[in-house]
Amino acid sequence: MTKTINVYKIVGKNIRKRRLELNFSQKQVADSVGIDYSYFGRMERGEQPISLKRLFQIAGVLKTPVETLVKIPENTVETSKNISELIRDKSPDKVRLVEEIARVILKDEF
Repeated sequence: MTKTINVYKIVGKNIRKRRLELNFSQKQVADSVGIDYSYFGRMERGEQPISLKRLFQIAGVLKTPVETLVKIPENTVETSKNISELIRDKSPDKVRLVEEIARVILKDEF
């Protein structure tokens, strides 16, 4: 079973990175977009889906193209393919072990 990349977490991480580059607080961005800062925080953590309208508003406030906020790092895609190849013909127990290890290592990531 192939697990998909959580796009909302990646977009949120990209938003956070750009926000911090500009030294903006979550509240500043949220106020500029007209939403509650806790709602914005959930979007930034990838816990809340972002509509296209909101995404364009946030990109405007962060002075960056939408494409920058939705870009999935190439190494993430390539690494996912490599891991899939490594575990393709392995036993279910070994695949579960790899998944458990990955979850421990990446618990604060995507």
